[in-house]
Amino acid sequence: MRFRKFFFAIIFLIILLSIIFVFNNSRVSDSNPQTGNQSMLSAIELDDFKKRTIEKTASIERYYQDTELFYEYSDINNGIHGKKSLGMVMTAKVDVSNKTLWATINSTLDEGDKPVDIEVEMYSKGDDLYIDMQTDGESPGWFRSKQIITSWNKLVSFENILTVMEEEAVLSSRSEVYNGNNCYVLVIPVKDIYTIYRTLKNSYGLENQFRYTFELIQSFSDQFVFEIWIERDSLFIIKTVVRMDVEVTPERVTGMKADSATYSLRMMTDNYNINQFFNIELPEELDDAPMIYTINE
Repeated sequence: MRFRKFFFAIIFLIILLSIIFVFNNSRVSDSNPQTGNQSMLSAIELDDFKKRTIEKTASIERYYQDTELFYEYSDINNGIHGKKSLGMVMTAKVDVSNKTLWATINSTLDEGDKPVDIEVEMYSKGDDLYIDMQTDGESPGWFRSKQIITSWNKLVSFENILTVMEEEAVLSSRSEVYNGNNCYVLVIPVKDIYTIYRTLKNSYGLENQFRYTFELIQSFSDQFVFEIWIERDSLFIIKTVVRMDVEVTPERVTGMKADSATYSLRMMTDNYNINQFFNIELPEELDDAPMIYTINE
């Protein structure tokens, strides 16, 4: 069961290719989102800019992505403090046109006892997912898992980001230079609890971290904030930060066992080398990788 838990945690970390969501990490800005009417784009300009960005995103065939994530849950129960966390740094290459992916992941899973360090190298091609996982320096070797179409879409799509851009109101916009690129930065708090639910549920690993009840997700409304960096000339989404800090109590969430609980989420993704040509070659040794798990949804 421990091994299976690690497997789900690692798979989740990849999702971040879709949104996915980072935590207290040196590369993540600690500044708060802008508030008030601070948009430098008019409503008409903003609507047109979002539409063109969504259309442009559909043209992405290849890209690199770096993701940093930190999730933490803490609670107080009868005066006893508890805490668990999941942190991750990932580098990935994604070839959407050929349905191929390569990634390396370094993560730490801390459930209150001894933290476990996990290193993963991963390939995905078609419906096959290959993983070589090292836990505390030990590895069982490559294994293979089947993934259905919806799993692949979660791994590589920008669906969650685009849903937020289409359905949620922009709180503010600003102009900023990021890695030498002139960008517009959109700050979007997510109010729709169903959008928050889908975003969390469609992220492997996070779906095992949350007990999804209506009241819990409702408490996340307007506290689940996207910041999206869009390069002004290319209209590519080159950076996304997702953040949430929510404290809940039994008065807000029925059925809670703890006296209070805090959910903290930080995730940053960098997308680069967008639509630049590259090949992802799978090692021959993957041909002999045994099948150990099938992802069902």
